[in-house]
Amino acid sequence: MDSNEIEMCDKTDLNIMILNVRSINDYLKKLLIIDLLRSKNIDVALIQETFLIKGDKLYFNGYKIFRDENYLNRRKGTAMLVNSALNVEFSRIAADHKEDLSKLELKIE
Repeated sequence: MDSNEIEMCDKTDLNIMILNVRSINDYLKKLLIIDLLRSKNIDVALIQETFLIKGDKLYFNGYKIFRDENYLNRRKGTAMLVNSALNVEFSRIAADHKEDLSKLELKIE
């Protein structure tokens, strides 16, 4: 059986990766992240300091992306990459007044 044929709903463990990328706009960093996602079978990747602003494109094949970017400049910003095979519900619950901290909720069914 090919690993792509395994139903993710039967999965009981999650592989989670946390990265501080200090800008995700670099092509080589994106390649490194893709390699890590695939080689480590990452289900959820939490990425800090993306330095993205609204309108910047971000795409990783096989992953749903939930973003929280800074609207004023290319500082801060977070992204959550979730394996597309997982059935998830995502919501941003709150942020502080300086947008330094966001509370996110991810429900995996």
